[in-house]
Amino acid sequence: MSGISLNLPFCPPVIKRLMGYVQEGSGQEEQPVDKEWIDKAVRSLVKKLKRNGQTSELEKALSSQGGQRTGCVFIPRSLDGRLQIAHRKGLPHVIYCRLFRWPNLQTHHELKALDCCEYAFNLKKDDVCVNPYHYERVEAPALPPVIIPRGVQGDADSRPLVDYSSRSVMMGLEETEIPENQTHDDMGGSCFSPGALSASSYASSVPPETPPPGYQDEDLRSPVSTGGSTAGIFARQDGRTSPGSSYSASEAGSASSLQSDATDVTTVHYQETPHWCEIRYYEMSQRVGDIFAATIPSVTVNGFADETRKDRFCLGLCTNPQRTDDVESVRRHIKRGVRLTYIGGEVFAECISDSPIFIQSASCNARYKWNRTTVCKVPPGCHLKIFNNEEFAAALRDATLKNVAAVHDLLRLVNIRISFIKGWGVVYSRKKATQCPCWVEIQLTGPLLWLDKVMNKMTALPPGSSRS
Repeated sequence: MSGISLNLPFCPPVIKRLMGYVQEGSGQEEQPVDKEWIDKAVRSLVKKLKRNGQTSELEKALSSQGGQRTGCVFIPRSLDGRLQIAHRKGLPHVIYCRLFRWPNLQTHHELKALDCCEYAFNLKKDDVCVNPYHYERVEAPALPPVIIPRGVQGDADSRPLVDYSSRSVMMGLEETEIPENQTHDDMGGSCFSPGALSASSYASSVPPETPPPGYQDEDLRSPVSTGGSTAGIFARQDGRTSPGSSYSASEAGSASSLQSDATDVTTVHYQETPHWCEIRYYEMSQRVGDIFAATIPSVTVNGFADETRKDRFCLGLCTNPQRTDDVESVRRHIKRGVRLTYIGGEVFAECISDSPIFIQSASCNARYKWNRTTVCKVPPGCHLKIFNNEEFAAALRDATLKNVAAVHDLLRLVNIRISFIKGWGVVYSRKKATQCPCWVEIQLTGPLLWLDKVMNKMTALPPGSSRS
């Protein structure tokens, strides 16, 4: 057991005991360890727990480290779901899970409540459980391998997809149509931007089960039924017929029979890469600065002029002799920018700037039955799931049952564009991402490598492919 000691004039025994359970390295996200802030966080918690006599239950949970069954340790939920301690705001269960159990915890996406937790944060009750041992860390699900019949195998004598620069990928995926746009008005208040609504209009337009503004769990309001899949929707958007679930029971049975005869098939497994994504910064159509490789689960892309580190890509230091006044104006308003999180096989983008961001994600668009080139506006304080490994795996399995062209078409799923401040599409003067002053392209390296391996096992390349 680790702990933090404080040299304060007076420290109540209960505070002193709880400070003994604080994990070394704990602190607020993106902030250095601050003993004074930690003391205030513990004191704030004790003050709230004394009202309902739950301090002993918290001590029991911490002392047994989850070895003993304990009840919920809950505090009142605020209007926006966050807890403010000394001018810093955060989700209460994240704050105390980080303090008492996981000092390297980054975001709430990494946490999942146990079934026994009656006041879990995601249940949206008036109280929130902050018992660290009522939550567990989310683990990425194991992805089944893609099974390729030997009849369609072959070594493609061509350049691998993973060797292509983002510029060639970007040009290869350039829109042939003007993207549609989505905002909360278009979805009747059920999209990702309730923060832009007033309190009264938000309460009347959003279903009761919707999370509070600023921390939107779009899965609860997805217009896609749970029986559907990204792969099936993506195929239908291309004009090809596909069952509601791309990986049906009959296909699963046939895949199982194929896998049982190892001499007739080749399996291609998913493999994580040293960095989960690469981020490239553009000003209009010109790439500026170096490529940023994300090696930790949570990174931010901001407009500050600080030194770029493994947890942040600072655009303020990127120089461009040809920079225009419009670009310079937008750069001044990027500020905290966007936070990208890869956890549990899913990628989330959260707008932490004072201005909205605009996201084009084919994976997200397929999930919500939008046009595959749709650009979604994400206001400050809201987030959007922009990729899911399991959905991609289903789409890849579905594509391998068709042809190489279908597999190659999935390249658009692993490239995501995010524009700061300025959007593009039918409702904007800018019709393409390359007309936006400041934007980034995120390339997901693990799925891209998987896609490349599958294509290298298939016999033909689509006409006009960038690999030909």
